[in-house]
Amino acid sequence: MSNLIHNFAHRISRETGYKDTGIISFGLQSLFSLISGYAVLGLLSFILKVFPHAIIAAFVSSSLRVFSGGSHASSSLRCTVYGTVMFLALGGIAAALAAFNSIFLFVTLTILIALPAMVAIFKYGYATTHKKPLNSYAHGRKLRTIAITVLFAWLITIAYLLYYHFFSLSSRVFIASILTGIAWHTFCLTPLGHKVNEVADKKLQKLRVS
Repeated sequence: MSNLIHNFAHRISRETGYKDTGIISFGLQSLFSLISGYAVLGLLSFILKVFPHAIIAAFVSSSLRVFSGGSHASSSLRCTVYGTVMFLALGGIAAALAAFNSIFLFVTLTILIALPAMVAIFKYGYATTHKKPLNSYAHGRKLRTIAITVLFAWLITIAYLLYYHFFSLSSRVFIASILTGIAWHTFCLTPLGHKVNEVADKKLQKLRVS
């Protein structure tokens, strides 16, 4: 697969005149990892009957991660395996939460998850490509602002569903899945999240997952 991506990158380079094939290859690899990761997650979550829960949680987490960073595995395959396992688990948690018909529970969870999420983005937001905290340079601060804006967009969505459609099971599925996605992203930003990721990465390496 790496050879195919490499050849395709060179073809794009020739046709566009853009000489840095390394950047093109990285972009193609990232796109392939994203698509394959969601495809595997979608299939397994469908089999385990947590499809909407896992996919929504993954999408919410990814929408925040792209701007505020987070822990990463040392290879795209290990990242996909680790992420798939965790989002299947989060999908199960979201499915269990959605069964509760208590608006007080969901309002409480929203507050308990939203506040640490905002703190984590401000305190631990880290640009992987720049290898430095978001608050240490102008573009990083812009990314942090976008991440907070995305977080508030998800929280506004939750507030709307809580107020107008809470007693619909599909709405509770959406709310629970958004909350688990935010919670997971928050954890991935913290030092403990990075430590757990390192442990999982080493375990996968021992299992010869490349």
